[in-house]
Amino acid sequence: MKSAVPSHALRPSHGEPALGGDRPGVHIVYAIDRLGSGGAQRQVVELALSMARSDGVSVTLLAYPHANFFAERLATGGVRVVQIAKSGKLDLRYLLRLRSWIARNQVDVIHAFLLGPVLWSFLAIRLLRRSSRPTLLLAERNVIHGIPGWQRWLKRLLYTRADAVTTNSRTAADETCDELGVARERVHYLANAIDVEAWDHAASAEPSLEIAPDRFHLAVIGRIAPQKNHLLVLQALSELDRERISQWCVWFVGDDRIHTDLAARIRREITQRGLEDIVRLAPPILDMPAFMSRIDGLLLPSSREGFPNVVLEAMTLHVPVVAAAVGETTHMFEPDRSGIRIEPVTPAGVALAMRRLYELAADERAEMVAQARAIVEARYSIATVTSQHLDLYQRVARS
Repeated sequence: MKSAVPSHALRPSHGEPALGGDRPGVHIVYAIDRLGSGGAQRQVVELALSMARSDGVSVTLLAYPHANFFAERLATGGVRVVQIAKSGKLDLRYLLRLRSWIARNQVDVIHAFLLGPVLWSFLAIRLLRRSSRPTLLLAERNVIHGIPGWQRWLKRLLYTRADAVTTNSRTAADETCDELGVARERVHYLANAIDVEAWDHAASAEPSLEIAPDRFHLAVIGRIAPQKNHLLVLQALSELDRERISQWCVWFVGDDRIHTDLAARIRREITQRGLEDIVRLAPPILDMPAFMSRIDGLLLPSSREGFPNVVLEAMTLHVPVVAAAVGETTHMFEPDRSGIRIEPVTPAGVALAMRRLYELAADERAEMVAQARAIVEARYSIATVTSQHLDLYQRVARS
């Protein structure tokens, strides 16, 4: 069912048609760095696709011109993708091009994600006449505590001057207020969402990665980065009885092109620990639902997270979750009822949690994943979260 946007809620478009046509209503723009395979990008894509199905809403996704991981899905889903040329980190010509595009396209709301697009969107809007500035929301996707000092300073500068700040974890919402000084009434928690029906349908396809049926499959899904604790998993595997885990297969699925030194170290550790027959490395894949639905458990030993999409995706697909108490995971499932908690986040703690999952009786596992799926349907469906976003855009625009 489509969502209706009250005609009084967001300021109407005037003059030149927003998208080169005559479609009435409001124009919402999502700004992101690139259409890569990351969690923030996946959430922006899902939100844009769902928002585009709402009555009276036109949606554009702004990105840098590279890494078109989701281009086909966006095109078939009716979301316009605009990629404005940008060279280097500090391209002032990009700022002028962005400002010009916003001015020409009658943007009502810009919701910017990740620090780069957040900064560029803020500056471009400041170059517009006050009367023609769109409503600006800036998204915080991670926790604040522990970030470098220059990021803290920049986020404080931007967030305290935006119309609103959204966070996808309650921890980040509290820290945005307490550590950055943003007024609490301007900070809004909006959970990540998932298109349950689409994931169920996609899970029925054959995965591109070969899943041997006679092995116990665990997966760490996400880019190779220090906070994801891939090395900790290797240490944990070394603490387990080698005969017991001889039929295990632990997948590391994610982009290894950013932290190349860490990726090289992980490969060395796999060899040095004799884990070549157990650990598999794979790049990001488009058929993630098909792959994930066939594994026996998702492993998230991260030291820091905001709202980890992979936990939500696993819960949707009836895959047991083994996760550290980081970010929003503390609210997403109840330990030992709808998931398994890693405590403490040490090699011994990870090993214990993996063994707990491996030893689950069939009825315990069935009950755990059923409860997790019920949580997803009640709290995190794409329709529910899209409605929450629309409601926030309306309230912020009115104020």
